[in-house]
Amino acid sequence: MDPKKLCVEGWLCLSFLKGIALAWFEPDLFDTIPGAEPTWANDYSKFIIKLTTNFGPHDPVGDAEHQLDNLSMKDSSHINKYIIEFNCLATQVHGYGEGALHHMFYNGLPDHIKDEIACIDKPPCLIDLHTMAQGIDVQY
Repeated sequence: MDPKKLCVEGWLCLSFLKGIALAWFEPDLFDTIPGAEPTWANDYSKFIIKLTTNFGPHDPVGDAEHQLDNLSMKDSSHINKYIIEFNCLATQVHGYGEGALHHMFYNGLPDHIKDEIACIDKPPCLIDLHTMAQGIDVQY
C-alpha cells in the first residue's frame, strides 16, 4: 500500500491503535503490491466502518442497558459524576420511559442519599430526583 494514499484522518486513527486492532490493519499497511490498496485506505468513513465492525461493540444498546442496570454511585463519589454517567447511558437505551429511568437512577444512589430522600417525599420526575440528590450530596 502506498502510504501517501492513506487519508490524513486514517493515519491519525491508526497512530492511536495498538494490540490486536493495530495487528489487524498491519498486513494492509505493509502490502507492497501496487494498486492493492484496501477500500478503507483513502476513505475515512470506510475506515471507521471497518474499525467499528471488527472492534466496536456488537450490541451497543444491550451494552448500555447492562451498564445502566449495574451503575451505582460510590459513597466516595459526587452526585454530578453519577448523573453524567447515568444520563450518558440513558441516551443510548431505547424504550425506557421516565418511570423506569427514575427507578434505575434511585436504585443506583448510595444508601445515605436514599435515607434522606425517604425522610422527605421522593419526587415523581427524574429531573427533580436529580436536583434533590444533588442537594443532599452537598451536605456530605
